[in-house]
Amino acid sequence: MYSHFSKPASKLLAAAILLGSTLSSHAAELVVGSFAPYLGATNGNESDFNGGSPVSQSFVALPGAMLDKVVWWGYYNDGNDDSSFEVFLGDSAVSLAGSLTVIPAANGVQQYTLDITDAPLTATKIAIWNKSDLVEWYWQGTTSDQPPASQAFSLQGSLVPEPGTWALMLGGLALLPVLRRRPVH
Repeated sequence: MYSHFSKPASKLLAAAILLGSTLSSHAAELVVGSFAPYLGATNGNESDFNGGSPVSQSFVALPGAMLDKVVWWGYYNDGNDDSSFEVFLGDSAVSLAGSLTVIPAANGVQQYTLDITDAPLTATKIAIWNKSDLVEWYWQGTTSDQPPASQAFSLQGSLVPEPGTWALMLGGLALLPVLRRRPVH
């Protein structure tokens, strides 16, 4: 009896594990490519009120991305640590709202994390600046090049499975009872 039960049970267990891992929401990087910060020294582009406009960075988002966190790196060249930041996605004139935390990274560079309400990521550009006129703030680059070719940021959240993935998974689950009914010789 045990030998007849072990194979189907193991298949059902494997299917349940796959289903759970597919459906579970986990933090993931939502853009193609690496935009990790260069932390060997301060090296960025001025992106503050005194500079006139926010610096922007283009990116390619993964399909089905749900954004819940924006992370970026930067440093103050002059002024106090005023965290009056605005983060824009795409060409929107409305900045993202959320809870901002700031922690030291390395060599005077700080890491900023903006937790936001989950939203679909459809944009292909991010712009960040410090809107205070009392500071000189720089968005840290990804390399030691002067000036850096790209800015350091991370868009984090979860990936929603595409319809084709759902269809394949449900088709596989529908076959499990058929496989279980096969006679064992």
